[in-house]
Amino acid sequence: MAGRVPIIVGVSAAGFAAMSGLSSKVMDAGAAGVMIAPPSTLKTDDQIVSYYADAVEAIGADVPWVIQDYPLTTNVVM
Repeated sequence: MAGRVPIIVGVSAAGFAAMSGLSSKVMDAGAAGVMIAPPSTLKTDDQIVSYYADAVEAIGADVPWVIQDYPLTTNVVM
């Protein structure tokens, strides 16, 4: 691992199946984890929490992940 830089790959997708497939591919390729942005349709805290619970179920609990929180592009305020 010496000399390697950890890479986090964005896997936001229109559906959880696509997110799951992309997460598997990038993790198999050596990514350190994935980044997931919320879809712009989420408006309440409960919707946001539910979405991320479903996302974690889709990618697998063993995959390290981070939230992409950039409301200027997602229109989701967390």
